[in-house]
Amino acid sequence: SRVCSSLRCPTCRAHDAAAMAEAALAEPPSGRALRAAVWQGPCRTGDWAGSLREVARVVDSARADKVELLLFPELFSCGYSDSFSLLQLQELARSSDHQDLRSVGAIARESGVCIAFPYAERVAPSDADTSPTIYNSCAVFDASGALAWNYRKVNLWGAWEQSVFEPGAPDQLQCFDLRLASGLVVRCGVLICYDVEFPEPARCLALAGAELLLVPTALAHGELQEVTPLRVLPTRALENHVFVMYSNFEGSASQGDEGNKTSRLVPSFCGRSAILAPNGQELARAREHEGGKLLTATLRLEAFAASVARNPYLSERANRWRSGHYAALSQGSDESRGIKRERTLIASMVVERI
Repeated sequence: SRVCSSLRCPTCRAHDAAAMAEAALAEPPSGRALRAAVWQGPCRTGDWAGSLREVARVVDSARADKVELLLFPELFSCGYSDSFSLLQLQELARSSDHQDLRSVGAIARESGVCIAFPYAERVAPSDADTSPTIYNSCAVFDASGALAWNYRKVNLWGAWEQSVFEPGAPDQLQCFDLRLASGLVVRCGVLICYDVEFPEPARCLALAGAELLLVPTALAHGELQEVTPLRVLPTRALENHVFVMYSNFEGSASQGDEGNKTSRLVPSFCGRSAILAPNGQELARAREHEGGKLLTATLRLEAFAASVARNPYLSERANRWRSGHYAALSQGSDESRGIKRERTLIASMVVERI
């Protein structure tokens, strides 16, 4: 029982937290679990047919390892290369119901493996005088081969992405229920690369009940870049009580049909793909180079209750939000001191380069 009736009493709050932790430890974990995998390997640019063949090959290997859900890197369909012009990308993009996407769904149906397949999505114009809209997307197929969710990247990184892709609408940051071949339903969310470097998208999905975040990426090699897979991703998992699947390319950014064109901003990828638990621990981690590898792990969806009970971040956030501590987050002003400071730093870097 509570020591007193005050919700703000430190003694009572400590008492409640201890009781939650004790209950979590006493409760046996349920049987809700799935076998998950992320693929890491070379990036093939401009080669849809080769990408589809690779999907079929990797899915065969995954099925042999009893994998139920498989994730590929960002823009796996055509490869990530900032040497692509808008016209080239329009040719490589596909609608979500295109035969090439249906082929991926067929592979999922025949294998019983759910597939998260990142691609350049083409949306036809409403009139003949308008160009098609291109999104950086990820199609998720369930074990029956049905399209369970089609996510469009919200936060576009750098001048190239912002010049060729349209950002996803606000309604993209929502969860979906993914049914596995076993009949298990998992509450999932998708973020793509730069999306996960902001705390807000992952938090939005966590508040919507996500158990698992699927994060395809095309992250470049570099000391600063590697902070994301090694530091940011474990933090996102921990602070949101979610599993995170993170799939990246490795090696050169230009291989395949467009191999004669060098990717300028992203000459090579840093690998470091991973599967992370809700306590921030690594269940699987790739090195920078693996020569093409399938990372697998078993996700026991309710096996981390004790760590959640110890640090109930979502509940505590709600308390602070109601009390007004986070009011600055709802202001949305472009003239905040922090944004002005950021702009000043960027401007000084440009001057130094000149």
